[in-house]
Amino acid sequence: MLQNNYSYSYVVRGADLFDSNSESYTFFKVMDNVIVERKHYSYSMYGSGYETKCYPSKENCEYLKRIEEIRKSDSEKAKEALKNHLEEHYTPIFKKNFYNCWEEYEEFVGAHKRFGSAPRTIDDLYHDCRSYQAESEKNNDYIFEYKVSEDGVLCECYLKNELLMDAQVLKGVSILSVDF
Repeated sequence: MLQNNYSYSYVVRGADLFDSNSESYTFFKVMDNVIVERKHYSYSMYGSGYETKCYPSKENCEYLKRIEEIRKSDSEKAKEALKNHLEEHYTPIFKKNFYNCWEEYEEFVGAHKRFGSAPRTIDDLYHDCRSYQAESEKNNDYIFEYKVSEDGVLCECYLKNELLMDAQVLKGVSILSVDF
């Protein structure tokens, strides 16, 4: 599945299961199948009508590359540009309050344990989805759901418990974009 010597970047959207007004994005950069960057942005949002879209492959590639170039010389400007990009393209009708933002590089990837998606390669995420499916086949109360893009790239994969209110998600992943 992977090309370019296993080098790519991707964005994962997360949500707090206990606070529906909270959401986060974690950006990953992978070189030679090793995660070399992980950036996390959490925020609170207020309003209604939020719609999640699946952005496979190169939807936001050029803009994110420009932000990365800015970060090399001015990290504060890059943070503001990324925040504006998220507001414009991912949650245009919400007012957000960023409350937990950090970046990790090289050997420090994985240092933040409490917030952000765990450091996982795309191969790891596909493996996780296969295990969610196997788990759902063993337990009749579990529901396995997944969604792929038109390109065949994984967008969402969830394991839900139908006995919980609104078949609450137990674990899963939501990939917004992948750039090979």
